Amino acid sequence: MLSPLSSITLWTRCGEGASNARLEEPLKSFLRAALFEPRLHGKLLNMLSLLEHIGSRKIMLSQMRKVLDTELLKHMAEETRHAFFFKHQAERFCGQPCADYEETHTLCAPQARIYFARLDAGITRLLGKNAAPRAPYLWVSFIVELRAGWFYSFYEQALQEAKIPLSLKSIMAEEEKHLQEMQRHLHELGVMNDLLCARVVTLETKLFTRLLTHLTQAAGARPPLEQPLHSRAG
Repeated sequence: MLSPLSSITLWTRCGEGASNARLEEPLKSFLRAALFEPRLHGKLLNMLSLLEHIGSRKIMLSQMRKVLDTELLKHMAEETRHAFFFKHQAERFCGQPCADYEETHTLCAPQARIYFARLDAGITRLLGKNAAPRAPYLWVSFIVELRAGWFYSFYEQALQEAKIPLSLKSIMAEEEKHLQEMQRHLHELGVMNDLLCARVVTLETKLFTRLLTHLTQAAGARPPLEQPLHSRAG
């Protein structure tokens, strides 16, 4: 089983520990700036709702022709509920309905979509055309849950420091459970190997760094120093 520090442990094992450590201060700076301005905070929350919605939708689209067991349906339902939670909070902070995920109501909406789309396409490419049908869904879910747990832990800390009455603890617990489930299925499928894991981690780290760069620039915070994608990321 993965520990609560699984993201740091895995990133270090895959050679991306330093790259992700460099993202911590820019993320903290961004969160301080975003939480200081309620409307900006609301747009961040709507972006998180968008990402959770994309995740739920990808589960449905990629698995609709396969056996939908209770675990899969529960995963999809919980991601949808997370999207609703963040959307509801976004409207509370923005002080108005956020009827869609356009840039008017959403922080860095195009870049958030690009992050998910390129991650999905990149992992599918890394797995190859002979991969098990469920492997792309499991890998994308695993690596996204890993990033979400890391991001939400810093976000929760920033909320507490700013004394904002909003808690992510229940969502974090569910994301950790999803992470454990994805890891177990990857091992059962025989596709959790060190080389592939390193390539997936490298790809996601570079894509998230780009997204965080856009977020920090939108909030007027200090962006991370982006490095070019390694050739091994595909």
